[in-house]
Formats: sequence, C-alpha cells, structure tokens
Amino acid sequence: MAKNLEFLTRQVLSRLNETDDSFVNRDDIRNYLNEALDDLTDALRVEAPPAEITLIEDVDEYDIPENLNRFARVELEGTRLIFNEFKTFNEIQQDNTYTVWGDKLYIRPIPTSAEAGQTLKVYYYRKPTHMQDKDDVADIEGKYDQLLIHYALAKAFERDEELELFQATMQQYEAKKNEMVVNRDIKLEREVYRSGDMNLRQMINAVRYRGQLYDKSLVTDDDLKDFINEAQNDIVDVLRLEADPPYTISIVEGQRDYELPEDFNRMERVEVDNERYVPQDYLHFAEAPIEKSYTFWHDKVLLNPVPGEDEEELVLHYYRRLPQLENDDDVSQLDVKYRKLLLLYALSRAYEKRGELNQSNSILGQYEHKKAEMVAFRAVREEDEYAFQEKWYW
Repeated sequence: MAKNLEFLTRQVLSRLNETDDSFVNRDDIRNYLNEALDDLTDALRVEAPPAEITLIEDVDEYDIPENLNRFARVELEGTRLIFNEFKTFNEIQQDNTYTVWGDKLYIRPIPTSAEAGQTLKVYYYRKPTHMQDKDDVADIEGKYDQLLIHYALAKAFERDEELELFQATMQQYEAKKNEMVVNRDIKLEREVYRSGDMNLRQMINAVRYRGQLYDKSLVTDDDLKDFINEAQNDIVDVLRLEADPPYTISIVEGQRDYELPEDFNRMERVEVDNERYVPQDYLHFAEAPIEKSYTFWHDKVLLNPVPGEDEEELVLHYYRRLPQLENDDDVSQLDVKYRKLLLLYALSRAYEKRGELNQSNSILGQYEHKKAEMVAFRAVREEDEYAFQEKWYW
C-alpha cells in the first residue's frame, strides 16, 4: 500500500540524518517527491479511462483531459485517427487526423450534421495527483515508495552540493526505475509472450526483460522499435506474402507509368489483358526495351510498349509488405507463430549496439535458424497442399 506524504518525508529526513529543516525543508522534500511521481508515472505510462467527447456540428476543437500526460490513440466511432503536426495540420487537410495545440485537440474533417453526436474517444496516459497535505497518499503503487525516497534523497544531496552522493543516488534511482518499469507487469508479459500475441510495447518490454536491458541510455525504446520493424521486414521478405486480390488498374491510352500499390514489396508477375510481361532492369529498359516488358522507377511500374487503345487492364500480382509498428498498442500483422522471431532479432541487434558481439552473434544464429526452419516448414506444407489438390483432381 502506498504511503502518505508525512511517512515519505520522515523517511527522507531519517536517511539524511536530519531531524529539522537545516538545509532541506519539508516543502522542498514534498516538491522532490512530487517530481519523482511525475517521472515514474511518465515512465510507467499509467493508463486513464478513455475520455469520451461528443462531436458538435462545425466544431473542430475540443478540450483535452486535464490530467493527460501522453496520448495513446484517438478513435472516432472505432476508426483510429492519425496525428499530424500542428504547423502542417491546416495545410494538409487530411481526413481522419488530429493535432494538439495548447489544451485543445483539433480534428479533421470538421464535423458535419451527419457526424454530430458521434463519440470521439481519447485513450491516454495520465499525470499523477500531487501530494499537498501530510495525509495525502502517493498516487502510485506502494512498491514504488522506495523510488520516491531515492529521488528525493538525490535532489537533497544536489541542493547541499554533495555532487558525488547526488550522482550515485540518482544513478541508483534510474537503474532501479528502469528495472521496475520493465518488470512491473512481468506475469502478464509472460502470458502474452507464450501466446505470441504482443503489441509493440509488450514486445519492447519482453526484449528488455530477456536481455536485462535496463539502461535505456544504451539501447532506447526507439532503437528496439526499429529493430523489431527490421525483423518484420526481413521475415515478410522471406515469406513473400501474396496480395489477394492482385492490384488491378484500368489502362489509359498513351500512359506508360502506373502507381504501385502502397503496400508493394516485390513483384510476382505483371499481366496486361491476361498476357504476361517480362521484367527488365531500368537501364536496359530505357536503352533497349524488350517487347512486352516492364520495369520500375521509384514508386511506379513502366510498361513497354506504351499502351494503345486496345489494351484495357493492367494486373499486378505482387508480394506485400506489412505496416510498420509505430505506437505502443500496434500489433504486427504477421501470423502469431512468427512474432517471437521479432524478439530474437531485436535482442541480437540490442546486444550488437552494446558491443556484446558474442551474445549478438549467438542469438542472431538462433534467429536465422528458426526463420529458415519456419520458411522450410511453410514450403513443405504448401507442397503437401498442392499434392493433395492434384490427387483429388485426378
């Protein structure tokens, strides 16, 4: 159970061997304890119940919750809105977006009479309630009391210009904070890990726990996010996830270039009116194009010859990429059985960044072995399915 302000203050004074207000007074300690509350709550990302806002016709700005610390996500009737920077928000005018300025949240498009009355849900991480009176209880779980005391001690040493004590105590605080943040929901994380059904935040926590990566100054959360996305891209490239249905484009007479799909990763084949075209690299395509061929330039596919009035339909059979994981609650669209590979790869890259190359190479070897094993199993299964279909066909 969390302790009150009086208890925490006495603990700080006791460890300073102070019984009075000689160099640090009770108001100072209260402020330090509240600073620690802010820091820990921010690190722990304490969720608040979502705020529900009813849309009003022609009104695009709404108050944000007073205790909001960070946004998790914003949804309108189940559709997730995308965040845009305020400086470009009005210029871009993109639908299903939001921005923040001061204590206001702005949305696009501006609600019409049709949207009036719909519910906007703001999911967010909250600020703590500060302690003011001696009986006020710290707005955090009791197991974090010692961290509050440690932080207040460090700040008291800093005030007294005891810089060595300040640095040592603050380092202990930061190390313990990072360790406790990673382990705070370890039982739940293990259950989620066993299922493989983890969101980005849970994957980052799982990598930190397994690798004991408590010092976030060496390997940041953004580093781990990048490593997880690298692994996803690598696995998707190997698995070759076929887009179903293929991408169909109506041909325009005299138009050679056509936009690739947004989730394009690799091409499997290109057909014009059910006739297959031949792939060619861009340089040869530009200098000596083969009849009925295609190539790529940036995000476009180029056809030769230039379509005339007789061509009608371009069909791109392609392998797709998956959306990158950006927000804490984003979940990879990879099949669950492949998701644990993301953790192995991220752990290997984290060790590499810390200079622990032996461990990095060992874990990378496990990743490559398991990836090859899974890809081989997938190929065998597809061959079995094909043979089964052939058997029944004949």
